[in-house]
Amino acid sequence: VLDILKEKGLIENKMFCELFLSIFDVEGNYIPGVYTLNPKMGVGKMIATMKTDYTGGETISLTFPEGYTIQQIAEKLEANGVCTASSFITTLQTVDFSGEYDFIAPIPNKEKRFRALEGYIYPDTYEFYVGENASSVVRRFLDNFNARWTEDYSEQAKKRGLTMDEVIVMASVVQEEAANDSQMSTISGILYNRLDRPADFPYLECDSTYD
Repeated sequence: VLDILKEKGLIENKMFCELFLSIFDVEGNYIPGVYTLNPKMGVGKMIATMKTDYTGGETISLTFPEGYTIQQIAEKLEANGVCTASSFITTLQTVDFSGEYDFIAPIPNKEKRFRALEGYIYPDTYEFYVGENASSVVRRFLDNFNARWTEDYSEQAKKRGLTMDEVIVMASVVQEEAANDSQMSTISGILYNRLDRPADFPYLECDSTYD
């Protein structure tokens, strides 16, 4: 961590910082994430920031409806003082959460996808700290998704020969194709029927899958 701070010009004397931290017996794990730091904070505060999920005690409740994109979620978080939009998006794109969540590791071609976790940011109402670390914010979404995906969903996906990621992608397509909730079941049935007949339907032919 001190090497990174030195490389970024946030500290000048690495040996002094090592001595400082050893005297004050700074222990504990660092939280993977994206941080906004400046030299005026001092090494003690910078280190503390990277060990803390949030920076204040005030909380705020935010609701994210179905169909919200990552960009819309990020902008709403920033507008309400939770974390900046850029730190939220950068955290999603650069921090590897696969060691914490089993469902992330199997996602194929993550590096080629625009935003690999787009469908895993579960629409719901959340309680955040004002000024919360972006990595902690992401974990709140992923924790909720993990809790919502039941064993029954896994069994249904397995019967169809689909992975969790394929189900999430299809759900996203259905969400975009449907004008309202009542249409989702019909559209879902049509699309899965096409998947079951690849000779007749080599492509889904959905408007939402085109740029």
